[in-house]
Amino acid sequence: MAHVVDEQIEDDVLGKIGECVRKTEPPYFFGFSVLTVALKSAVSLAERLKKLYPASIICFGGVHPSADPEEVLSFPQVDVVIRGEGETPLIELYRCVKEGRDFTHIKNLSYRHKGRFVHNEIGPIEDLTRLPAFPYHHFTSKRYDLGFIMSSRGCPHNCIFCSNRVTTGRRYRFRPVEAVIGEIDMLYHKYQFRPIPFSYVPEGNTEQEIRRDILFSYFSHYLNIGRLKLIFAQTGPQSGWFNAGERLLEILKKIPALIALAFMLFVKLVQLFYYSVMKKETAISMRFFLGIFGGLWKGGNPGTSSERR
Repeated sequence: MAHVVDEQIEDDVLGKIGECVRKTEPPYFFGFSVLTVALKSAVSLAERLKKLYPASIICFGGVHPSADPEEVLSFPQVDVVIRGEGETPLIELYRCVKEGRDFTHIKNLSYRHKGRFVHNEIGPIEDLTRLPAFPYHHFTSKRYDLGFIMSSRGCPHNCIFCSNRVTTGRRYRFRPVEAVIGEIDMLYHKYQFRPIPFSYVPEGNTEQEIRRDILFSYFSHYLNIGRLKLIFAQTGPQSGWFNAGERLLEILKKIPALIALAFMLFVKLVQLFYYSVMKKETAISMRFFLGIFGGLWKGGNPGTSSERR
C-alpha cells in the first residue's frame, strides 16, 4: 500500500515516513515529486533515507528531474528518475522493485549504468480517461489552501517559461467535460475547497492568450493578504515557497530589486486588463477581473475555515 507524505505540511517528515515504513514490507521504495525550488530539500531527505534504508530504491520525478535528469542522477542517493508523465511507469517500477524484477526496460526511466546515464524513450499517456481519479482523500489537511483540477495536458506552443515541454509534451489532450465538472462539484461540496483556480485552454488558442490565462491565474492566487503573510512572514526551513521568513534581512537589502519587480508586475497587470477587459480578447469580465483583488482586503490565512465556508 502506498503512503503520501507532504514535506510542505508535515512538521516531522522523517518521523512520518518511519510510521509508513513500519506498515510496509521491504524492499522499500521512496518516490519524490520535485520542483526546482525543492530540489535541495529533496536531495537532503533522500540522503537521510538512504542511510536509514540502504537497500531501498529512491525515485525522483516531476518538473525538475524531467528537465535535467542527469543533474538529479549525479546525486548517488537517487537511483532512478521518471521523466514526463509518471503515472504508468511509476506503477510498473514499483511492482518491479517489490517483486525483485529488472526495471531498466520501463519507458520514461533514466538511470545510471556502468558509469553513464541511460535515458529510455518517452511513452506519453494518450488517453487521459484511463487515469484513475486523483486521490483527494490523501490531501484533506486544512493547511492546503486551494483545490486543483487537471482539465487537459500538453500544449502545442513552446513558451520558454513553461514546463509543459518536458512534463506533458506538446501534444494537446483533454478530459471529458463531465469528468471535470464532477471533480469541481466534489471539491466544492465534499472537501469545501475555496477557491478552486481553474485554467482551461481550448484548442486553437494563441500563445499570447495562453500566457494571459496563466498570468491571470497567478494573480488570482497570490493577491491574497493571508497567502502573502505565509510566504513572507513565517520562519523555518519549509516556510512558504521562497523561505523568505528566515531571510528577511536579505530581502530588505534587495528593496530596489523588489521595487523593480513590483513595477513589472504592475505593467503586466495593466496589460492583462487592457487585452482581457478593454479589448475583450478573453471571456474575463470587469467584475471578474476586479475580483482578483478581493483577497488583499479580506484578510485571514488561506485555507482556514473562514475561507472555506
